Amino acid sequence: MVSMCEVFSRKLCVSIIVFLLGCPAVFATVNDYRSSVYVTNSLYTLTDDTTSEGYGWYQAGIDTAGHTFTVDLVPPINGPIDMNSGSIVLVHDLLLGSDATLSNTGSIYGAGKAIFLSNDLTYSGTSKTLTIADDLMINGEQHSLIIGGSNSVVIASEKTLTLKNMTLSLTTSVAPFSLSSDSTLVLENVRVIWGSDTTFSAGALTISGNCSFTGTPGRVLTYTSAGSLTINGNSCLHLDHGFTLKHNYASTDNIVFTNRSSRLRMTGSTLESAARTLVLQTGTLITDHHSYLKGSGESGGITLGDDTDRLYIIFLPGATFDVNGGSVAYANAN
Repeated sequence: MVSMCEVFSRKLCVSIIVFLLGCPAVFATVNDYRSSVYVTNSLYTLTDDTTSEGYGWYQAGIDTAGHTFTVDLVPPINGPIDMNSGSIVLVHDLLLGSDATLSNTGSIYGAGKAIFLSNDLTYSGTSKTLTIADDLMINGEQHSLIIGGSNSVVIASEKTLTLKNMTLSLTTSVAPFSLSSDSTLVLENVRVIWGSDTTFSAGALTISGNCSFTGTPGRVLTYTSAGSLTINGNSCLHLDHGFTLKHNYASTDNIVFTNRSSRLRMTGSTLESAARTLVLQTGTLITDHHSYLKGSGESGGITLGDDTDRLYIIFLPGATFDVNGGSVAYANAN
C-alpha cells in the first residue's frame, strides 16, 4: 500500500520536472585550457556565453554572435574579432596578434585591465559603435589604432579609456569619441591624426606624457565640454603646424595646467577662445615657428597668467606669437 506521503512526494517530483521542462534553458560554456594547449585554425563562433582560460590559441579570430566572451588567455587572439552585438570581458590583460582586426557594434568590459597591440589595429565597419563599458587601457606598443568608416567609440558613464603609446588615426567621418559628462579619455604618449574637424562636447580629456595633435592644415578641434582638458605634470600637448585648438565653453577656464611642468607647445598652430576670456595659468606655454593666439565671437579672448598663478612663456629661436583676432592680455605679476 502506498502512503499519502509517498503520493505527495511523487506528485511534487513530477511537478518540478514539468516546471523545469517549461523554463527556457540557460547555457554557458567554459573552455579550461589551463593544463593543456588548445589551438584552433578556424573562426571560433560563440554559440552561448563562453569563458576561455589558459593556453587557448584562437588563430583565426572570434565571432561573438551576440554573446559574452570572457577571456583569461595567455596566447594572443589572432585574426578578425567580430563584436557582432556581443561583449568581451577581460579577466586579465589581453594580447592581440599581428593580424587582429576589430569590427561591428559591441561592448568591452575592461575591469581596469589592458589590451596590448602587436601591430596596427583597425576598427572597421560602417556606422558601428564600440562601447567601453568599464575602465580599459589600450597600449599600442608604438603601433597605430585606426578608427575608420563612420564608426565611434563610446565611453560609458564614470568610466575611463586610456590610450597609450600609439598613433591614433581618426579617419572616421563622425565624432570619434562619445563621452558622458562624468567619463574620461586619457591620452598618454599618443600622436593623434585628426582626419576631420571634431567637437569634444562632453566628459574630460587628460594629456599625459608627450602627446601631439596634427592633421591637414586648417584642422580644428573645438572643445565645448564642461569637463576639463587637463595637461598633467611632466607632460606636453603639442599643437602641430596648421592645427587649431578652439576653446568654446563659456562657464570656466577648463584648459588646466597641473603645474609648471605641464606644457602646451605650439608649432605654427593656433589657440583660439570663442566663448569667454580664457585665462591660462600655472603651466608653461612654448611657441615655435609662427603661432597664433586668437579671440573670436562677442566675448572671446585670452589672458596669459594672473597675479598669483604665473603662466611661463618660452619663445624658441625664431618663434613669434601673433594676435589673430579678439583680445590677448599679459597678466603675469612682475
